[in-house]
Amino acid sequence: ERRPGERFDERLEWDRDGQYFHYLSKWMHALDQAARATGEARYSAWACELAETAHRAFAQGPGGRGGRAMAWKMSSDLSRPLVPSMGQHDPLDGYITCVQLGVTAAKFAPAARTSLDAAAIDFASMLEGRDLRTSDPLGLGGLMTDAYRVEQLARQGASVFARLLDALVAATLGGLSHYASQDEL
Repeated sequence: ERRPGERFDERLEWDRDGQYFHYLSKWMHALDQAARATGEARYSAWACELAETAHRAFAQGPGGRGGRAMAWKMSSDLSRPLVPSMGQHDPLDGYITCVQLGVTAAKFAPAARTSLDAAAIDFASMLEGRDLRTSDPLGLGGLMTDAYRVEQLARQGASVFARLLDALVAATLGGLSHYASQDEL
């Protein structure tokens, strides 16, 4: 991991340690699925705690319209950004994951409001006006998975962004069209 004060080197950063939001959100999802499968509330609580911690660490900048963003890579202890630019789909992943964790948490404690609501709203504000299209195959797979998760959440009665599913499908189709034209397959 790059030490504080050490000069940034884009080439070396790929091989250095650090935390990425999208990996932590995969752990959140796994813990949430464990809670749903076993009926044990502790897994849901752990997922929510991880989501709250990750949101506090990765969400950067002042509040207000267009003022917030996410660091793409944080130090291993989440104390400082290593790469402050934002991953294209990280706020989307954060929003969907927070909504999903909230749905599960409500099953274990129906009257409880989670602090994930504020994180979900923050992630949603970071999505406003963003172009989700990508021709990157990993990003395309993520968009398709996100579309599936949004549909699942809608069927469970979760309130998700109006028209989010349509936006995800449109972004995926546009990206697939561009990717297919590159003759990489």
